[in-house]
Amino acid sequence: MLANARAAERDSTTATECLRLFIDAAISQRNELILPLHGGPSPTSPATKTVRDEIHQILRRIIDGGVADATLRSGITPLDVIVFGAMLAQPRRIDPDWDATCRRLLTTYLRGLRPRPRACP
Repeated sequence: MLANARAAERDSTTATECLRLFIDAAISQRNELILPLHGGPSPTSPATKTVRDEIHQILRRIIDGGVADATLRSGITPLDVIVFGAMLAQPRRIDPDWDATCRRLLTTYLRGLRPRPRACP
């Protein structure tokens, strides 16, 4: 996940695209991941906690950049992104449409992170 966060930050030009790449990687790797949010062990080792903290820092930079350029609304946290990504990374029984469904939900989620339109006076 750390490599995915680094790649998303490095390889994208917008905050929304960074978040898309990060979560899409989790979708693609779902069968290789054992995430605490999926019932995997909670991070207890200092090394694991350091990696987790670095992922949160990268996501915070991405989010802050999106808020600064007005492509993301304020109030989004790294944990929001991680929890949603973990939900989409849930392994599913044989379902040929599951990846397409997850990516459609991801698009809807990212649209919801945009700033709300201002009301006309």
